[in-house]
Amino acid sequence: MSDVIDESYLPESTMPEERYLQAYFGSQANYYVEKYKAYVAGDKFTFNIAPFFIGFIWFFYRKLWIEGSIIFFFIICSSYVEEFIYGLLKVSASVQTTIFYVSSFVFGMLWAFLGNYLYLKRAEKSINNILSSTHDEEERLGQLTKKGGVSLIPFIIILLIIIYFLLV
Repeated sequence: MSDVIDESYLPESTMPEERYLQAYFGSQANYYVEKYKAYVAGDKFTFNIAPFFIGFIWFFYRKLWIEGSIIFFFIICSSYVEEFIYGLLKVSASVQTTIFYVSSFVFGMLWAFLGNYLYLKRAEKSINNILSSTHDEEERLGQLTKKGGVSLIPFIIILLIIIYFLLV
């Protein structure tokens, strides 16, 4: 049987898929590898505390630019709709405050459960695209590291905006 199996072809102690996942996820790779295993096993929607608290900023941090933009514009549009309805129905400030807290919680939960799902789905698609585009292992890992990981740009931009509004 040993002459049938090419032992040089056998995977290393870590699965190649896991190595690719770790290269893609970068920061907190172990957390996301575990979430990916659950995702593949059928547990598609898992809770992530970060998008619950920081919402669209987390999506930008994890380079989910389109998803983060959609959430950002949804928040902006819904605030205009809320203001219109509040003015039209003459809703009291206390009711507006209650609606704000309830909607913040509900949408926070939505982002918290959608965050990992969208991120893992994007990771899977990106990894498959990169693996099919090249067979060079170093190039694969380099592209995965560049395509995945995190971006501090949203935090820097938001910090600058906050500083600007504090000074003006």
